[in-house]
Amino acid sequence: MERELADWDDERLLARCREADPAFVRRAVSVIAARRYPALVRYLCGWLPSREEAEDVAQQALLRLYRHARNYRPEAAKVRTWLYRIAGNLARNALRDRARRPAFSLEAIDRVVATAREDGPLERLERRELAACVREAVGELPEAFREVLLLCDLGGMSYREAAEVLELPVGTVRSRLFRARARLESRLQPLLLAWGDGTDPGPRRSRGEG
Repeated sequence: MERELADWDDERLLARCREADPAFVRRAVSVIAARRYPALVRYLCGWLPSREEAEDVAQQALLRLYRHARNYRPEAAKVRTWLYRIAGNLARNALRDRARRPAFSLEAIDRVVATAREDGPLERLERRELAACVREAVGELPEAFREVLLLCDLGGMSYREAAEVLELPVGTVRSRLFRARARLESRLQPLLLAWGDGTDPGPRRSRGEG
């Protein structure tokens, strides 16, 4: 039975839960968890200060998915969309309770930087120096931009999928992601150029200065 369920897509699994016994619901959600948990944790690492907290919130999100599995309606949203919406709300609540802004783990930062520029001498930068620079740059982004960046570049979602999670028009998601990446590139460019020339990436003047 477990091997057969592994061949079912997420939507089929949860749709079947509406009429199934509790044992089937547990098996179905376990299959979904095995598929989605690693990527969900990476996404939450972008919001929460530690991997441990990200894992905790990911588990809470999957528990809620299990508890509400019988209420799932395939026509309303894909399972991944629903799961990320739950996880995002839980992460915001956790941050609100702690009255602090999102922090970014090294794991999450590495993935954000990889998509922030299509090309560039990233391999020339030391891991810690690059991570510190990107952490500061991402932390300066408005929450609306960070949210889209995390869903698309960390969560691997398409514009349409991110739009469903955020309940926004696809065009708005595309625009916000473009602007988020552009801000990161602008913020990181002086450092990248300096390292590309082999010079010290110390304080540099902005383009508009003498």
